[in-house]
This record gives sequence, structure tokens and C-alpha cells, in this order.
Amino acid sequence: MYLDLLGDKASEAKHPHRRTKKWSRPERELTTKERHREEKRQQRLMEDKSFQGYPPGPQPYRAVFALMDRSMPPEKFEGDKESYLNVIRTDCKCHVFFDPELNCYRVEGQHEINVQEAASRLRNWYLRLSRKPEPACLCLLYQPEEDVVINFIGLPDGFIPVDWNVPDTTKAKYRQLETVIAGDQIDSSLTIQVMMANSEPKRQQQQQNLIDLDLAPVQPPANINDTRAAHDNSVNKRNAKVMETAMYLGLESLRLTDWEITMDVGFGRFYLLDYPRRDRIPTEYLANNIFTHPHLTAKVAPCIGTDYNHVNGLFAYLCAHGVEFTDSPRTTYTIHAMQQPTLRPRATPGGYNAREAAAAAAAAAAHANLEPWRTTVTIENTTSDGHAGLWTCVTDSQTIIECATACLKFPYSWETRLKCARRLVSDFDTPHGEFVKFLRVANTTEKRLILLRVPDFEPHEVCQSTKWCYAWKEYIVEIEKQELWEVRDMHSPKAQRGSNTLPLDLSHMAPHCVCYSVNLYKDEWRNRFAQNLNLHVGESPSWLPYDFIRGPKEESMDKLQQDAYTFASILSETVPFYCEAENHL
Repeated sequence: MYLDLLGDKASEAKHPHRRTKKWSRPERELTTKERHREEKRQQRLMEDKSFQGYPPGPQPYRAVFALMDRSMPPEKFEGDKESYLNVIRTDCKCHVFFDPELNCYRVEGQHEINVQEAASRLRNWYLRLSRKPEPACLCLLYQPEEDVVINFIGLPDGFIPVDWNVPDTTKAKYRQLETVIAGDQIDSSLTIQVMMANSEPKRQQQQQNLIDLDLAPVQPPANINDTRAAHDNSVNKRNAKVMETAMYLGLESLRLTDWEITMDVGFGRFYLLDYPRRDRIPTEYLANNIFTHPHLTAKVAPCIGTDYNHVNGLFAYLCAHGVEFTDSPRTTYTIHAMQQPTLRPRATPGGYNAREAAAAAAAAAAHANLEPWRTTVTIENTTSDGHAGLWTCVTDSQTIIECATACLKFPYSWETRLKCARRLVSDFDTPHGEFVKFLRVANTTEKRLILLRVPDFEPHEVCQSTKWCYAWKEYIVEIEKQELWEVRDMHSPKAQRGSNTLPLDLSHMAPHCVCYSVNLYKDEWRNRFAQNLNLHVGESPSWLPYDFIRGPKEESMDKLQQDAYTFASILSETVPFYCEAENHL
């Protein structure tokens, strides 16, 4: 297979082209059907072109879209040679032109519905370009059922955080929550000091000391036990309101984009990256003051097991109380990489003349100055001969909403996430397309990837995911086994293989990390967000943000938290903590 890959790559080299014209056969005459098709295409192009520019005369219906200010450049709104406006003109069969005196766009046409649609699409397109994603990082505490105080303790040996390859020195600074039954153990004179960071040196100190507590203390109520119940009764209601506000702003900022959007609930172990240097903190103060602090950073580690034996109890529960999908398990491949936006200019066989050499040098210099992109290639399926089937490539991946909820009753907590990414074209005439073209899947039981190095695309991490999907209540439960490899050395001239041009067969490399995770989502969420991938200029999807936070079937953030709490209880009964399970083996 290695020789086939190298041979396929060598065959891609362009053969020298003739530099002089030669005799050739005349083009074949079009058939009657082909001629009619070409005539219709030309008529359609002429009709579309007729709507460009000013109307030939007064139109019966008119509309105006006024710009708020002149801050947005016309090229950004109209596109290169008014390409964006031409899409609206063609789809709505209207004349759209700019009035510089009134700083507005005028819409004129023969049909009222088309004019209204064109004006609406102009508004949507303006909002699409002017809006920015509204991120939010929340840390919440699910309402505890008993009075406890909180201590911060180190992570156990073998704990796998979100960044699985983080150095041990950094991981040693992370903390998890330890609950202690309060009762009479709570000291009424306990003082909890809240940091107010006002200077850059103090913010640098926080990276070492985490949340600094060296300012004026805030004295809690004298009788904490009497006030805890009143505070705790409103914790979940406040959590739901905070989540609704953050989710509404995040969804509204993404609604008009043609990006790839996903929303799910991930389960795992709650831990803190920044935290107070005090222990024995009451839960209401933890929820009202510590978790709401802007410098607090919390994560939910998705790993719930490193071996099938750790999660076989969850499989048994879902087989008894859920319905497994017919195509389960599914195998996908994810490659995280740094790449150039375009392929580097290729040398023309036969040499250059002086003008061509100067143009080639300028193109090479411009390509070298391009800023690389951080991209993610996902192979959804493969063909029978090992080639990539359905695949996508995205960039600008980010988590817009990250809401980590700590549950003190169960060992597992959850995190509600709203993610987005800009999808790139799936063409082979791109760095990621050329990488996928030469990618293969080994014909073995494990179905490992075989990677071939290509210019302008440098993979850093490869993940082979095996997913089991079950229908549980109104949700889809997805258990995922991730096998991770670091492949940065693939581009090093001192690679262990002796030559970084040889294919890298992952069948000969043990995964650097193996972990199981579980996510929860609804099929309705995927169907709604799928509309965004097909949006044209100025179009809007049919869903609204309130469909997720106050939608049908009592779909709300409060119910989502309750369902997550129910599933966390199931996890605590069926999946033991893998660090403790390994110690007992």
C-alpha cells in the first residue's frame, strides 16, 4: 500500500504542456437538446444581468434599507464586484442599488413579496456581517440536598483532564471538589476573602497563586445553617435564568451564519484550574461568590474510562432501557492540523521566461506570507478500498457557550456546550483536499489511518473515534471511544522513520491516549442547525433561540439541567471512577 500511495502522488505531477498550438479536431456540434439547454442558460444569465444596476424605469413596489452608519466598508457588504448583491437580485428578481446621499439601499421590483424579501435579506446580511459571536463561560453549582462545606484537593493519579497531553507540573495545580458534611462543623467565624484584581501584576500572580485572597475579607452571616436553605432553594432557578440569557445571546449571534453549529451536554469529572486558596467553604458562598468570580476557571473532564471494562455497566443499562441505532458503532477520524489557506504555486515544467519567472517569484512570496489556519478534518466514512468517503474541513472552531455545572451528590458532573466552526470547501485543489486525497485506511481489524505528508498541511493530532448511539427518552446518548496520537514528529527531518516523505501507518503505533466519553443531545438540535449550512446571502433559518430555551415539549434550560442530573445519577451507579477502578485492579 505504501508504494501505491507514493505512486499516486507521483502521478499527480503535471506533464510538460505544449507551448505552441497544434492542429486538432473541430469541436462537435451540439445536439438539439444540448442547444436548447444552452439557450435557456444564456437566457437565464441575461435575465439575471438585467437586474444589475438601476431599473430602466419606475417600479410599482419599492423598499428602503437604511444603514446605521458608514463604519462598514461597501466592499464588505456588497462583495467583490457586488457578488453578494447579485445573489439577492437574482433570487428575488429585484433591482438593488445604493443611494449615497441617504446612506441606504433601495429595492425596486414588480412584485411586493419579492421586494419585501429582498429588503429583509439585506437587513439579515447586514446583521450577519456586523454581529460577533457572544461567548460565555459559566460555572454553576447544582442545588445540593444537604448542608456541606467544600475543600479543594489535588487530582488523583491517572486523571485525564480536557487537555490530555498537559504537563504533569501544570496538572498538579488543578483541584477537584471535596464535600464535607457540615452539621456543627461549620465555623461561624469563617471568613472568605474575594479577590478584586485591579492590576496586571496581580493578574500575572493569579497564574501561579490562582484566585488570590489577600484583600479585605467578606464576613458571611453569623448563622449560616439558618440561611442556607433559603439560598439553596433558588440556586437551580437562578442557574436556569443565567443559562437562558447566555444561550439566547449565543444562539442569536450565530443564527444568521452559515457555520457548522453543534449543541450537546457532556458528562465527566468537574475540576478547577483557578480556585481560592481556602478550604471549608459553605455551598451558598461557593455558588454565589466563588463560582460567579470572573477569574474562576472550571472544566469538566470528559473521560469516564480508559478501558471497556470501566463503561460496560453503562452499555448494559442502555441496552436494557434504550434503543441502539442500526449503524452503531460508527467509526470516524479527526485530524487537527495547521495549514496554508491555498496550495503553493507549482513550477511549470519546461522553465520560465523572464516575465513568468518574476510572476512566479511574486506568487511564491505572497503565499509564504499567508498566515496559516488551524483546521480540523473529519472523515465520516470510508470506501471499501480504503479511501476517504464523506469528509469535511472546518476552521475557526470555538466554544461559544461553556456552562460547567458541578454536582456535589454524584461523582459525575456535566457541561452544556454550544460550538461553532466555519466550514471550508471540500475541494481537492486545496491543502486539506490534497491531504485527504492521499489518505488511506489500513485493511486491518483496527482500521488505522495511513497518513502521507503533503505540502502546506501539517497534522498535529489524530483521533480515531468509535461511537455507540442509543435513543434514551427524548435524547440521543453517544458513547465515544477516542484513540489519540500525537503526530507532530511526522514533519520533523529527524523523524524515526528516517524520511518524513514515507507514509505514517498508525497501525504500527500504539495510541498515546485512550478514553471513553459520553454526550447527550437531541435530534431536533442537529436538524435545526443543519439549516444554517445551506443559507445563501441574507437568508435566515426557521429556528429561533427561544426554540432551545423555551421551545415545544417543555424544552427549557431548567428541564435540561434536571435531565442531566438524572443521567449523572445513572452514570454514578453504572460507571465507577476509572482512577479508583484501576487502583483496585
